[in-house]
Amino acid sequence: MGKIYITGHRNPDIDSLCAASAYANLKNLTDSENEYIAIHCSPVSDQVREQMEAMGIEVPPYKKDVFPKVRDVMLEPQMHIQAGSPIFALVNAYNEDNPSVVPIYDGTEFKGLLSVDDITGWFLTDNKEEIPVYNFTVDNILRVIPGKLLCKGKSDTIEGSLLVGAGTYEAFGEMLDEIKSCIVVLGPRKEHLKLAVEKQVPAIIIAATETAPDVDFSGYEGSVFMTSLGTAETLRRIRLAESIESMMETATETIDIDDLFVEGRRIFMNSHIRGLAVMEKGEFKGFVTRRCFLERPVNKVIMVDHNEPAQSIEGIETADVVEIVDHHRLDSLSTTMPIFIAAEPLGSVNTIIYQLYMRHGIMPDQYAARTMLTGIIADTLILRSPTTTMQDMQAVEMLARLAKVPSVQEFGEKLFSITDNLSTQDPDEAILSDFKKYENGGTKMGIGQCEVTTLTDVGEYAQTYIDALQKIADSQGLDWTLLMVTDVLRENSVLLASNHKANRDLPYAKLAKQIYDMPGVMSRKKQLLPVLLSVTSA
Repeated sequence: MGKIYITGHRNPDIDSLCAASAYANLKNLTDSENEYIAIHCSPVSDQVREQMEAMGIEVPPYKKDVFPKVRDVMLEPQMHIQAGSPIFALVNAYNEDNPSVVPIYDGTEFKGLLSVDDITGWFLTDNKEEIPVYNFTVDNILRVIPGKLLCKGKSDTIEGSLLVGAGTYEAFGEMLDEIKSCIVVLGPRKEHLKLAVEKQVPAIIIAATETAPDVDFSGYEGSVFMTSLGTAETLRRIRLAESIESMMETATETIDIDDLFVEGRRIFMNSHIRGLAVMEKGEFKGFVTRRCFLERPVNKVIMVDHNEPAQSIEGIETADVVEIVDHHRLDSLSTTMPIFIAAEPLGSVNTIIYQLYMRHGIMPDQYAARTMLTGIIADTLILRSPTTTMQDMQAVEMLARLAKVPSVQEFGEKLFSITDNLSTQDPDEAILSDFKKYENGGTKMGIGQCEVTTLTDVGEYAQTYIDALQKIADSQGLDWTLLMVTDVLRENSVLLASNHKANRDLPYAKLAKQIYDMPGVMSRKKQLLPVLLSVTSA
C-alpha cells in the first residue's frame, strides 16, 4: 500500500488544514489501494491551533518536506542473530536468505552489521599459513556438533588450536608437546585419549562413535565431547563454533533515518562499505545497502488550497504531484503525467471537497462535516467575504445539518472570538501565520492577513507591524510586504505596508504613513491581490 500525502500551503490557515484532513478522509474511503495522510508543511500559529481546538478539529501532523529520505529505502531486519551465536548459525542463515548484511545483537541491544566482506575476511584469515587459535564456548560446540558432553571442564570457554589425533602414538605426543594449547579431535583411540587427558589439553572431541570410551576422565580439567560425525566433518564444523562477534573487527557506520536519500547514496559512492545501520534517536531501526540507492524513491503528494510550488511543502519539485484541489488563480507546476485537478472560483476549497464527496455519493460523517464547515466559515469570514458564492452557502447549509450545528452565525462568531489582540502577539508570527508570496512585473511581494473583531486599536500596534513587515521583506528577499487586518464582524480592513514605490498608487485612503483604510474589503485573493497586481504591472 502506497502512501500519498495531502498538504495545504505553507503558513497554513484553517481552510488549508481542514481541507487536507477532510480530503484525506474522502480519499481513504474511495481508494483502498493507497493510504492518504493529511499533513501540514510549516508551523501552525498558536491562534489557529486554539481556534481548531475550540471547534473540535484536530490539526494534521507536521511533515517538514517530501525529499526522499533514508527511511523510504530502509530495509527492516528479517533475522536477529546474537553476537555470541556460532558462525555455523550464520552460515545456515546465508544459505536460506543470502543477505548482503546481517544485523547482530547482544541480547536486545544492537551490536552492529556483519557484511559479506567481514565474513570473507574471517575465512581468509582462518586459512592463512599460520596455525589459527580459536575461541569456543561449550554451548556453541554443542550447537554445531551433534552429540554429548561427557564431562564439562572448569571453564565455559575453550581456547586453542585444532589438532587431529590421527598419527602414531609417538607422533601424537610430539605434536601435543609442540602445540601447547590444542583442542584434540580424534576417533575412539584409547591410548591417544589417555595421553590427551594426561597433557590436560583444553578440550577433547571424540568423533565417529556413539559409545563412550573406557577412559578415566575424573582428573581431567577440560571438556570432553562425543559425536557420531566423522573426524573430517567434525573438523569442518568445529571451526564454525567460534562466536559471530569474532568476525566483527570494525564498528558499523550509521546513518540517521531522516537523512536525505542523496546523502546515503554519497556515502556509498565514496566508500567500500556494503551496509549502513539506520538509527532513529539512537535506536536501531533497520539498514540500507548499496542496492537501496540504485533508484531514487518518489513521494506522492496532493496539493490542496494552493497550486504554486513556491507555496507548497519543501521538496515538492522531487515529488510526484498526483492531484490539485484549489480555489486560487492557477500558476501550477508541470507534471509528467495527466493529473486530476479540481479548481473552481469558490470562497473556500472545502466547498470543492464537499462537492467531491457528493460526486462520489458519500455523505460526510459528523466530524468530516464539521471540519469542512469550519474551513468554509473561516475562509469566507462567516459567508461575508466577496469571494463567497452560492455553492459555498449551499455547502454550509448542508454541512451544518450533518455536523449538527444549529446556528452558523454563532458557530462563526465562536470561531473568530478566539483571536488575540494583535498588540499582544509577536508581529512576525502574526504576519507569517497566513502569508502568501506572489511575483508580478519583477516585483516580489508577500501578503499576510489577520482576522480581528475590531479595528479601533490599530494605532496601538501599526508601527510595530510595519517595522516587522520591512524586516520580513529583507530576510525573505521580497520587495514589498503587506498585512491586511480584517474586521470580520464589521466587514472592513486596514492595510499596513512596507516601504515601496507602489504604495503611492494604492487606491485606498491613507490613514497615516504606510497605513491605508479599505472599507468593505474582506478578501485578499479577490479584492486586494488584483489591485496589487495592477499597481506592480505599470
